[in-house]
Amino acid sequence: SSGTVDGCVVDYVCSIGMIGEGSDYENLSVVEKYAFADEQYGIAFRKGSTKTVAVVNAAINELISNGKLAEIAAKYNLSEQIDTELAQIPAEDTLDATDWEYIKEKETLVIGITYFEPMNYLDDNNELVGFETEFAKAVCEIIGVTPVFQEISWNSKEMELNSKGIDCIWNGLSITPDREETMEISKPYMNNKQVLVVKSENVDKY
Repeated sequence: SSGTVDGCVVDYVCSIGMIGEGSDYENLSVVEKYAFADEQYGIAFRKGSTKTVAVVNAAINELISNGKLAEIAAKYNLSEQIDTELAQIPAEDTLDATDWEYIKEKETLVIGITYFEPMNYLDDNNELVGFETEFAKAVCEIIGVTPVFQEISWNSKEMELNSKGIDCIWNGLSITPDREETMEISKPYMNNKQVLVVKSENVDKY
């Protein structure tokens, strides 16, 4: 925005909430013809918590089927990004319920987040809002637990998860093979890509 660099590469989902008209960076735009990487977002849980993932996936399936996920996405200009493919739910006897029993017993799901629009952010009334916020609340209502949003350092997210400081990472987490080896991850719920952002006056130069 200040002109220190000519452009930057960011998550497309972030650009929807953070640049352009009505944002803090009204003089920036996405160069639409470029997409550098396709990604998908998922919700990460502790390794081995297969029952928890199955319960959450079933709730996401319900939100897809009844149109609630689409309704939340439209509110935050994310309609084209949501993934509406239904998850396959494994047989009950194949699932490890240990982590799910822990969450059920305390009746809360502690959700690790960072603040960025349009996913989780504070509005003018200092209330936590955003796509992820509403999505998480809707899932928690279905599965019968209370969401507790906990701000974390993104660099220490795995440590927070494994130490039970949080129960999941639900904050625009890209699904990667490395993460799938160390965490249990829900079905993909959003498609993302990396895009080039420049000053609006320079878009045509690229």
